[in-house]
Amino acid sequence: MDILFKREQTKTAIRKTVVFKLWAKIELSKEERELVIKYNFASAPLIKAIQPGLIRAAFFIGMLAFLVLYIVLVLLIAPATGWRVSWLTLLFISLLSGCAVGYWYFNEKRETIYVIDLMTGRFFACRSVIELARKEAYLDNISAHLRQVLEGAKHWGGQTQIEVQPLSPEEAKRSLLRGPDFS
Repeated sequence: MDILFKREQTKTAIRKTVVFKLWAKIELSKEERELVIKYNFASAPLIKAIQPGLIRAAFFIGMLAFLVLYIVLVLLIAPATGWRVSWLTLLFISLLSGCAVGYWYFNEKRETIYVIDLMTGRFFACRSVIELARKEAYLDNISAHLRQVLEGAKHWGGQTQIEVQPLSPEEAKRSLLRGPDFS
């Protein structure tokens, strides 16, 4: 498995600030690609991020796009065509467009990273070079984790028997008070 990074920087039109973009893509060997397909890893999240504010923002942006498009269609397009288009058709077109804009916004801003994102390549916007370097190191680490999961997937199946040794009474008491240690 290889991971490719491309770095870009652009200036925003509104505030004239610099935005750094990081594009990341993993290249899998044929065997790794077959494992991804076999175990349906493509839709597996590498990192899950709960972003309730993003869902709300995507909804409002979609609603704004819906309203603007509906007003434009009703005020400009419908009178120009002699009102041959029903208001339900205009409403449906506007609603579909608003949903598409909301989904696009959500997909661009989400922090959850799926395996398919890195298989096809994905852009990440960063506010600074430091954030870009951190994101690159982070993606490198989760790609290494994915590599180990794929390596483990080669050997899944079968049966393993592990003997569990009893603890002394004092150790058992400490273990019960402390709880399981998964480290």
